[in-house]
Amino acid sequence: KPTPRPSATVEPSASAPPPAPSAEPTAEPAPSASAAPSAPPPPVHVAEEAADVRIGDTLAFQIRAKHGDQSAADRARAATKALKDAFDGASPDDVHVEKSADAAIVYLGTTPIVQLAPEDAIVAGDASLDVHADAVAAGLRKAIRAEKDRTALASRIFSISLVIFFGILVVYLIRKIGDFAERANAWVDDNPHRIPAIRVRTLTMLTPAAFRSALAGAIGVGKWFAQFAIGYLWLLAALSLFETTRGYTDKLNGILLQPFVALTTRIAASLPITLVVLIAGLVVAILFRVIGLFFESVRTGTTEVEWIPPELARPTSTLMRVALVLTTMVFAGPVLTGNPEGALARGGFIGIITLGLASVPIVASCTVGLVVVYGRRYRVGEHVRVGPTKGKVVEIGLADVTLEDDDGNETRIPHLVTLLRPIELLGVAPRISVRLTIPRSEASEITVRNLLEALMTVGTDPRVEIESIEREIAQIGLSVLSDELDAKNRMVLAAVGALNGGMPKDAPTSSRRVPGASERGEGGGGTTQEPGRRG
Repeated sequence: KPTPRPSATVEPSASAPPPAPSAEPTAEPAPSASAAPSAPPPPVHVAEEAADVRIGDTLAFQIRAKHGDQSAADRARAATKALKDAFDGASPDDVHVEKSADAAIVYLGTTPIVQLAPEDAIVAGDASLDVHADAVAAGLRKAIRAEKDRTALASRIFSISLVIFFGILVVYLIRKIGDFAERANAWVDDNPHRIPAIRVRTLTMLTPAAFRSALAGAIGVGKWFAQFAIGYLWLLAALSLFETTRGYTDKLNGILLQPFVALTTRIAASLPITLVVLIAGLVVAILFRVIGLFFESVRTGTTEVEWIPPELARPTSTLMRVALVLTTMVFAGPVLTGNPEGALARGGFIGIITLGLASVPIVASCTVGLVVVYGRRYRVGEHVRVGPTKGKVVEIGLADVTLEDDDGNETRIPHLVTLLRPIELLGVAPRISVRLTIPRSEASEITVRNLLEALMTVGTDPRVEIESIEREIAQIGLSVLSDELDAKNRMVLAAVGALNGGMPKDAPTSSRRVPGASERGEGGGGTTQEPGRRG
């Protein structure tokens, strides 16, 4: 080994230049752990409880992070509401994402559903915000598609159910129409003498035989027409319930109805207006006559219907015929003449105004009845006196009130009468009064006390008043509160019993007695006495 040469130490002089700096950097000593500055910790995102965003019952996506002042649940509720508002007119292809530097917004059409931030991606465990936004958009598209399919399936099932239900109803109505037509034909065959001729004043329009033939033909044509119309309406309704068959409804209407409408329009345009009016008048006259014949047969009992009793057939016939004429004048007149201000329309309006003026008392009575009924002026079961009429209220209608008197007879009083005559409210138990005539010698305090005790068995609040005293007789007024119909008779009988029981035991047999009083035979006994003037 070569022997190392000792290095000489050169002392720098004052005049020597400083040594040149080395090109290699001088390594500084590493700082100790205690002296190193602390680095800021990375932000920590705490995941909240997952909040679901749903479309109906289908889960679209979940929100797990808080954003600003909104919690995950608040953000999920806002997204659910926005999704519900935009769902009806949207499709899965309308879902798109608009991204920026630190946020991503998921849209459904033009409606923003949710705004996503980087913390949403971190909490969800996705690599970046873009990946998380695309995942949310994919879940939203899948949920919209599933909900659309579910809604379409439910709508299809409901439509099929409606078609089946209305089909059953149509079959029932078709059978009922057939049964009605058969009964009508049987009645025409069994009652040829009940079908009169159709006359307009002295002109015979149809003989009875021709009328029967016309009725039989009309029944047959009406049966087939009604059955076809019901089946056709069911077919239109069934086709319109489904998206794939909805377009056939217009085609079907064009095939069946358009030619008929066009033909009717051409025929109506080719006829003079006078002839059209005469035809319409003839039809109305025939209907007028048929209505009268029908209700007349109901009144006489030859035709039985459940919805109207025979005694109401004639007024109902009058109302129906007046309504037919007024309806024709008001609505059909302007259409036939082409002039809404013509004489027919004005005549119809005049008729309606006349009926309105004639019904003013009825309307006024019903108006007062509203105040009585809902104001509870008096109630059923109470006793009232309207003018000279007194009785128990058994029914309160909108137009009148029904009172029942002591004999059980009912009196109907229109409410309008109560505006002209006073109403005396007697309460549930009215005061029943009678007047008795007794001998002057029996008008005493004992008699009054006996009568009061007897009246207490009839009702409440008994009263006995000596109204007048003459030379030989005395007038006594008795009254009691009672709601019994026979209260007056019971009062008289109780008073008779009290007066007979109150007589002295040694009263002479020639003393006067009340008619109907039982005989008292203590001591020497007694015989039937001459009736007196008591009661």
